[in-house]
Amino acid sequence: MPEHPTAIVSHGDIDPTLLEIYGQGGDVLLRIGNGGAGATGLIKELAQDYLKSRDKDGRIAWVCNHSRNTQLALLKGYVDFALTYERDQEALAEAEGWSYTAGCVFHDHFCLAGPLSDPAGLTSTTSLVDAFERIAASGTLFHSRADLSATMWKERTIWSLSGRAPWEDKPSWYKTSVLSPSEALRAADTAGAYFLTDRSTVLRQTGLGNIANSTIFFEPSHPEDVLMNSCYALFSPKVDNPHVHDFLMYLVSPRGQTVIREYGIIQTGFPLFAPVQDGLALTRLLSNNKIVPLTIIKGAGHEHIPIPEGECAIIADFHSVKSQSAHSTPYLTTGFYRVVPGPTRYGEYDYEETKYVLKGQIDITDEATGKTHHLVAGDWAFFHVGSKAQFSTKTEGIAFYAVTRPKNDGHPNLVGREEDVSKL
Repeated sequence: MPEHPTAIVSHGDIDPTLLEIYGQGGDVLLRIGNGGAGATGLIKELAQDYLKSRDKDGRIAWVCNHSRNTQLALLKGYVDFALTYERDQEALAEAEGWSYTAGCVFHDHFCLAGPLSDPAGLTSTTSLVDAFERIAASGTLFHSRADLSATMWKERTIWSLSGRAPWEDKPSWYKTSVLSPSEALRAADTAGAYFLTDRSTVLRQTGLGNIANSTIFFEPSHPEDVLMNSCYALFSPKVDNPHVHDFLMYLVSPRGQTVIREYGIIQTGFPLFAPVQDGLALTRLLSNNKIVPLTIIKGAGHEHIPIPEGECAIIADFHSVKSQSAHSTPYLTTGFYRVVPGPTRYGEYDYEETKYVLKGQIDITDEATGKTHHLVAGDWAFFHVGSKAQFSTKTEGIAFYAVTRPKNDGHPNLVGREEDVSKL
């Protein structure tokens, strides 16, 4: 029977090899095609749990190709069940009539990683596109996989958003390879290069001790983020293998989704993937790595506040954020900060703080940018979760603050000074 024509283009040969076979005995019931999740061990974990749930003989095989070649492996009959990552290519195959898209079964996540030394200064960037532009403008080493993988296409999408196409211009700082995800990650880690990778590969290779010089600078922050790498299930619309539908039902069942939610925690301390319902991984990777820049407004307290005609007061909000504090119970603590000449004080924030200078001068060095702000009366600063700062003064400074953390040491002269709330 002639092969169905398709506009999907392969990169290299499509591998039909049953790379790994899971199960104790019996026939191969299902051949699952996938790249990255199989390499991390998730396909094995799911296959073994599915076989255990059947309590019958049978085995499942994993066939390894990247996303588009996995689709073509489905077309050629090398696999029965495909797990892929490119919505446009899945829609194309479905429109051509040879593939059915069953929907999302789990989420992986792309990450922008790079050297701990951060030579391009990405910690002070405010967006992913800004970070890519910073890498290009500084000519800092960047590694790319030129293999038509989902990772390659995602990276090129992000470069295009910055108006650049380094795979065409071929600048000296842009190095390409056709290495596997784990090999590419290790090579970039050794070379001190920035690179686009995925959460599961980073955690897996970190857990194995294969990378030690890299950190995460950007990861998805919401389900519609450009860095999301959600995995969809595909199979032939003419499928006659009952195990295809059975395995799909298992994947989206509470049992299958629990395996996905918990996979990797024992080995790495983090889940490698996220179940469908969560939308994205609820445990973030960069919270302990990326230093978040402060928000500063000089002279905030000196600005005139206009009151509308006919009114005698106005609320003048000028800054608001949704708290990222990890405290299980929300707090709002207020107090005064006083600093005099002496050793530099260091602050590392796992809560938010708003600080308003009342008098004197407070010198604050933002470790995210390296900039020192000399704040005087009327100046305002906001410290985010993930901010780091150094505090000093050459004279004396006093500020009012509000923080999203529990109360620490109380003001020695204000203990018990709250006004009586009893009725007169």
